[in-house]
Amino acid sequence: MSRRGIFTIKLAWENDLDSFVEMYTSFYNELRKKQGLTPMESSSYRKEAIAILSKDKVFIGFLNNKAVAFIRVTDRNGVFWIEELFVEKQYRGMGIGKSLVDAAEAYVKQHSNSTYIMVLPQDREAINFWLKMGYNILNTIELVKFLDKKEREHHILPVLGIPYRIHKWVDEQYSSLEREYLEVVGKFFESGGTQEEFLRIVVRALKSKIET
Repeated sequence: MSRRGIFTIKLAWENDLDSFVEMYTSFYNELRKKQGLTPMESSSYRKEAIAILSKDKVFIGFLNNKAVAFIRVTDRNGVFWIEELFVEKQYRGMGIGKSLVDAAEAYVKQHSNSTYIMVLPQDREAINFWLKMGYNILNTIELVKFLDKKEREHHILPVLGIPYRIHKWVDEQYSSLEREYLEVVGKFFESGGTQEEFLRIVVRALKSKIET
């Protein structure tokens, strides 16, 4: 970080509201753009940010006294969650995200021995980051039923062979091999393939690989 200046982290207070609102807005606008959704009204983000600072712990990262990143931690009845982590684009790849995670974990460690996060399966960049930070899948799959019956573009992502649908994003970060996998898996299930057939194919292929 020294090649760019002095980096510091502090707990946000009311006087950090404007900086936090700006970054909080950027975080969700970037996420919604990836998903193909329109941005929310800026006033909505400001109301959310005011509420957040009144009840959650928000750590802000400053580079040369300029707010460039934040991480938010919530306490849900003694279970601690990292809700958002954001670093301005021009400052990514400098270790700022890791430093904020370290600060958040140091805070949580005073109260609990574990920290939870939720990551969308389409967000490969975020998944890769959190895996590097030592996080692993626990046990939660979030399900939804859209009552308007509107057809939505989707991929099929099997979990133990069960073909779950995940929404397609406008800006997806899959590698060419991952895209090919999703395409082949989708065709398999859409052509009538079953969970048992999928598992048998995978087990057979893996056993063959192991034996050779």
